Order: sequence, then C-alpha cells, then structure tokens
Amino acid sequence: MTRKGWVKEPARHSLAARGLKTTSPSKSISLESLKGKNLTRSKDRHPGKFEATNNIEFAQALQELSLEGGADDDIGDEECGWFGIFRNDFKEYGIKEDGKLVVGVIVSEDSNGFFSYQSYHNMKLLNAEWKEITKYSEL
Repeated sequence: MTRKGWVKEPARHSLAARGLKTTSPSKSISLESLKGKNLTRSKDRHPGKFEATNNIEFAQALQELSLEGGADDDIGDEECGWFGIFRNDFKEYGIKEDGKLVVGVIVSEDSNGFFSYQSYHNMKLLNAEWKEITKYSEL
C-alpha cells in the first residue's frame, strides 16, 4: 500500500489516507497583498486549519499578523483557546467583504489549532462583541 499525505502531520495524513484533498498554506500572505480588494467566499475549500473561514487568504493573513503580535488586544491561551481583535488602523487597508468595508476583525484559535475570524463593518458592533468575549473570559 502506498502511503498518502504528510508523515509529520498526523491529522492531515489521516485525511489524505482516506482520499480527501487537503492543503497547507504554501506562501506567506499579508494584509498588504489584500489591500483594496473585495473579498468573497473562497471557492476552493478543504479540510484544515482554516476550514471554518469565509476567505482562506484573509484568514492566513490575519493568522500571520496575530503570530507577529499584531492584534490590538488579545485574551486566552493555547489550552482554552485564544481571541484577538484588530481594530486600530484596520480601515487603512481598504479591504471589503461583499462590497462592505471591513473596519475590524475578531480572530480566534481553538485548542486544536483551528483558526477563524469574524469581520465587522460597524465599529460599534465590533466593540460590543469584544466586550462580550472579554466578559465571559473573566469568569
């Protein structure tokens, strides 16, 4: 039997062994590269770290930025999950989703490493959601 998949990535290897197509980010994507774009839902979606996101490239850029400590505020840890908020100077990128300007984003990564984001077009809603997240994490 020929082995499919990646030996060093057990979850990905398991999916590939069952014949499911999986992908791994092959290049670095930054928010600069998405500047001024109107993002739509990714058409080519596969099981993996970003499977719960609307736009995989946007998710990869946000994750890279959060790994560099770019979040304006964050809460949580690796064991229970992590949340971060991007709001300051986010409008300067001029990124749109379905024609609406993204003014901020809340990102999260769970204890299994799955990354997701929720983008906001209204700063008031963004701040209210962040307040809820921080309120529950303080309990």
